[in-house]
Amino acid sequence: MAALVIYKGKPALAEEKGGRLELELPGGERQRVRPKDVLFLHPGPASLDLKVLEGEEEAAWELLEGQTVSLRELAELVYGAYTPEAALGAYLLAQKGERFVLEGEGVRARTRAELQALKAAERKRAEREKAFQEL
Repeated sequence: MAALVIYKGKPALAEEKGGRLELELPGGERQRVRPKDVLFLHPGPASLDLKVLEGEEEAAWELLEGQTVSLRELAELVYGAYTPEAALGAYLLAQKGERFVLEGEGVRARTRAELQALKAAERKRAEREKAFQEL
């Protein structure tokens, strides 16, 4: 039974073999790595043919604002279940870095002030880019 992990920013399937993990990477390639080289997402069974569904990202953020939770807790709040797809979706939300931020093995929900500052910085960057394009 293969677990779902993240290796070098991409999903992979992992099975323990003699103290190391044997990964199946997208495309069928296999690689042996140390457990500390991956981020565990779901115990499985899992496949790499995952379709992340739409979830309740904003509602989960409103509930968690400023708190840190596990990827599992975020998956359950956003998608209503802890499935391989939901675990990958929670990871992708944290990677996106908008409302949630990956911190170690947990995920922190940004505060309202952080979110407003992030959006203001993004607007300024877009305005500078537009002004540069117009020159």
